[in-house]
Amino acid sequence: MRLDDVETARTCAIWPPPAAPRRIGSIDPHQILDPGLLRLMTALGHLPVLLLAHRAEGLARNALLRAVLGRGLEVGTSFLRYMFHDDLARERIANWAQFACAAVAAARHEVGRRPHDHQLVALIDELRADPLVDSWWTIMKCATRCPVAGRLRRSARRG
Repeated sequence: MRLDDVETARTCAIWPPPAAPRRIGSIDPHQILDPGLLRLMTALGHLPVLLLAHRAEGLARNALLRAVLGRGLEVGTSFLRYMFHDDLARERIANWAQFACAAVAAARHEVGRRPHDHQLVALIDELRADPLVDSWWTIMKCATRCPVAGRLRRSARRG
C-alpha cells in the first residue's frame, strides 16, 4: 500500500503492528505453544507434564513435574542437560538408560532436521563429551518418536 504519513499513522492507530515474539532464555521465539495444548496440560493436572521445544528446552510444565523429577525445570531449561548432567535424573527415572538412549535418538533426529542450528549443535557436542552419550550417538538411528515411557522410582527424598 502506498500511504502518506497521515494515512500510515491512522492505519497504525486502528491496527497496531503485532508485538514482537518474546524470547525466553534460548528458546526459539517462533516456537509458539498451541493454546489447546496448554489447556490439555492444565486439565491433566494429575499427571506430570513437560512440553519441549526442538532443542529439548522446556516450553511449559505443570506443578506436578517438580515433585516427580525433583527439579523445577523452569521454562528454557534443557531437559537433555537434566538427563545427562544431573544425578537426580538417574535416581528418579528407573529406566534411565532406556529413556536417555531414546532422548539421544530424538536429538539426533532434530540435528538432522536443523543442521544449521548452532545452539543445538553446540548442545550435542557438549553432551557427546560423555562417552556413554557418544556411544549411543554413534549406534543410534534417528527417531521421530520415542515411545519409551519413563518409569519413576518412589523416593523418600523430596525435591
